[in-house]
Amino acid sequence: MVSNKILIKIVFLFFAMSFFGYAQNTYVIKGEIVDASSGLGIPYVNIGIVGESIGTVSNEDGVFYLEFPQRVSSKSIFQISSIGYVSQTIDLPTLVGSGFSNIMLKPDITALNEVIVSAKRTENYKTEIVGYTHASRKKIGYWKGDGSLGGELVTKIWVNKETRRLNTFQFHVLQNSSDSLLMRVNLYAGNTIVPKEKLNKKNIYHTIKTEGGLETVDLLPFDIFVEGDFIIGLELLKVYGDADIDLVLAATEEPGYSFRKYASQGNWEKFRGDAMTFSLVTSAIKNGTSVASISKDKALLSLDQSLAFSPLEDLTKVGDAIFKEISGMVFSDGKALSNVDVVVAASSAGAKTDTFGRYNIMAKVGDELLFSHLGLQTVSESIDDFTSTVNINMFPTVNELDNVNVIAERKFRKSENEKFKEYNQNKGLIKTRGEIIDKSISGTAIEIVEISRDYGVNPDLLQLVAHSFSGAKIGDYVNSRGGTVQVIYLRGRGSILNPRPAIYEVDGVIFDEIPLTLNTQNIKRIAKIAGPMATAKYGSIAAGGIFIINTKTTNYSPQGNLKSQSPIVASPKTYQGDALSPEVVHKSLPQYIIDLEKSVSYDEAVKTYQDFKKIYGTFPYFYLDALHYFLNNWNEGPIKEDIVQEGEEILHADPKYLRALAYVYENADFDKEALSVYEELFRRSPNQSQSFASLAKSYYENGLYQKSANIYGRYNYLLNENFLVPDTNATHAVLVTDFEKLIKEKKDELAIELVQDATEKEVSNDRMIRVVFEWNDPSANFVLQFVGKDQLYFNWDNWEQNEFGHDGQYLGSKQFEIATTNDSTTEWLVNVTYKGNGSLTPSYIKATIYHDFGLESETKEVKWFRLGIKDINHELFRITDLNVN
Repeated sequence: MVSNKILIKIVFLFFAMSFFGYAQNTYVIKGEIVDASSGLGIPYVNIGIVGESIGTVSNEDGVFYLEFPQRVSSKSIFQISSIGYVSQTIDLPTLVGSGFSNIMLKPDITALNEVIVSAKRTENYKTEIVGYTHASRKKIGYWKGDGSLGGELVTKIWVNKETRRLNTFQFHVLQNSSDSLLMRVNLYAGNTIVPKEKLNKKNIYHTIKTEGGLETVDLLPFDIFVEGDFIIGLELLKVYGDADIDLVLAATEEPGYSFRKYASQGNWEKFRGDAMTFSLVTSAIKNGTSVASISKDKALLSLDQSLAFSPLEDLTKVGDAIFKEISGMVFSDGKALSNVDVVVAASSAGAKTDTFGRYNIMAKVGDELLFSHLGLQTVSESIDDFTSTVNINMFPTVNELDNVNVIAERKFRKSENEKFKEYNQNKGLIKTRGEIIDKSISGTAIEIVEISRDYGVNPDLLQLVAHSFSGAKIGDYVNSRGGTVQVIYLRGRGSILNPRPAIYEVDGVIFDEIPLTLNTQNIKRIAKIAGPMATAKYGSIAAGGIFIINTKTTNYSPQGNLKSQSPIVASPKTYQGDALSPEVVHKSLPQYIIDLEKSVSYDEAVKTYQDFKKIYGTFPYFYLDALHYFLNNWNEGPIKEDIVQEGEEILHADPKYLRALAYVYENADFDKEALSVYEELFRRSPNQSQSFASLAKSYYENGLYQKSANIYGRYNYLLNENFLVPDTNATHAVLVTDFEKLIKEKKDELAIELVQDATEKEVSNDRMIRVVFEWNDPSANFVLQFVGKDQLYFNWDNWEQNEFGHDGQYLGSKQFEIATTNDSTTEWLVNVTYKGNGSLTPSYIKATIYHDFGLESETKEVKWFRLGIKDINHELFRITDLNVN
């Protein structure tokens, strides 16, 4: 039964809505919706008063009950509609007071007999993920309260004009307090301002059972094809259990359109530039496939037809530069913006957005696009290796007011290294696992307390924290294990984001309960970030706020004036033994990794994974870390396949996580699984040197030597045609070395003809250790340190300008060779200092170590590293002659 209170509320955080008030006197309409042909009840029919946000849906038997206030006009229209049936409208006075009504709907013969578009030449398609995959930490959408059946929340999906089949639909549930909810997935044509024409001709039902995580709906059985933009959303049909609805879905920061209606037959309302995190895996049907034609006199090797598509399809050569097409849309206040100037900085190239806010422009990697429009703030966006689409949201320019002086309008940001050095002197800084936060420019409501005094008797940490900050109160809480513990609640704990207690970060380690064993005399500084602000940085796990604790033990920032330090410490060549050990770094790992490693049985490990998935299920690195653990610790059970399946859509949404997934497989000797990932990456980025290096090497590791040789041949062709420029000190050098190794070892097995410079080279019999590093994120910056047994060292920065010819954002690989002798021991320590990436998430490095490289006695080991702790030099691994420790 629908309550006479508010029917539904679907809102974004910070988007205020007023309640729909009812008068005390109400009308009641009840009845059954039946099929005119069969006389059977029709389930989940939309029923309501047009434009009044008063409505419901019939139950599984077609029965409905609707209660509404008498203030509704007698001229209002009562409408009944359902997929596959002709909609019917009835004058409201005809139904009011008529008791129980049977309403018949006629089948829509046109809809039932409509010809479904079929995919011709189904082998000729490409898989694409469209929509919005990255969840915001500030914006949400939700159903809350008694709930009106038929309430709906949709988002517009912008795509190109290709015909595409919709395969799966994904959305993120942040919270669900009901036993389960029955939802209907609705799709609408995207050629109208508000949703009108439904594309699905069958009901698509989905039941939400979990408290939170990624939900996937299989659309393949429904044969849905679209040509261009479309709208997709969720409609509430049934609530199981007695609890009120509290369903929270993730939204996104990306600009877009979303619409809502509060009940069946209600009017659609639009959000301001917000979209839900709705995404779809699609198969884009292409009209034809372009196959590269490579002449034998220009290629080292024949082209492998098993990967037959044009490696040049995204590139256009102009002079000596390689350009790619960039497209996208520009929004302002949720509306598509026309006549926006889109230009390439330091260039005359430019374009304007059309009436739908769309644009196309040619740019190359490293270029900066500038978006400008009268009255709006100019926006800049850099082009990296993965950029093909750039959507922009523009905001109004803030003008200065007459007779008003603005002081300190702009506060300059310091680098992480600068903040690290001044941490002890600046009490407005707090160290977190992702960055050092500067209170003065953070834009976040944050309190920081310096714990400078020594206590004669250690106070209770709970009391210390509660009495040091405003709005902090001690209360009871029932934890996940069913026990009652004392916790700290911050003001505003009654938020819809969940009445949760605060969590804690101690030196980069997250605790969901207060770490009472922590010695309070070892605390240097504590910061408090309240709920909504905390979720912006830490996600839903910090819905109740977070206390960040820095201890004295892990404070490596310099004391006093840096210039007064010993010149020996500042020596650029002598290693001082200051790198953190793996044991110390391990303490900064996420709690889910630490708890997984404590598991004494497979079943316990699976339960730990499932418990933490409720919290971290929307984070791609959670699935990477969990898979790495299970692949290296447990052989039994299906959990490894479950992890890959549950995290598949998140990992496949971003190439950098796919590449890290391949590293995980290789580290555990799952070379076949790694190969399938590298093939997918090659299809996405066929013009990238690292794509060639990874795929060719993976074919080699799987014994597919001819395919490996073919990839090197394709790479050579692109070089000869000047469509690729070799970076001679990095990835190109790795490609050359691996190709020479392939020719030396497998020449007799390869059906190839060597031409030009591809003659076999003499290989020395000297012993050598070869170390190849690869990294998954083009924005990751790190410094490798190689320390010899004489304690002299050299550093290599992957962003050094003299190494790559440009600054930053380089995805590739780098090899190092260490000469060894038979009569002495070679010892090397390899350290790393991680400087972060563009998204404040972990980065992943793969290191392949070859001993006796190129000799018959060659051995190999693949190591996998998670980089999360920033600006601290720490040990990666040690090399001792033939043994890697």
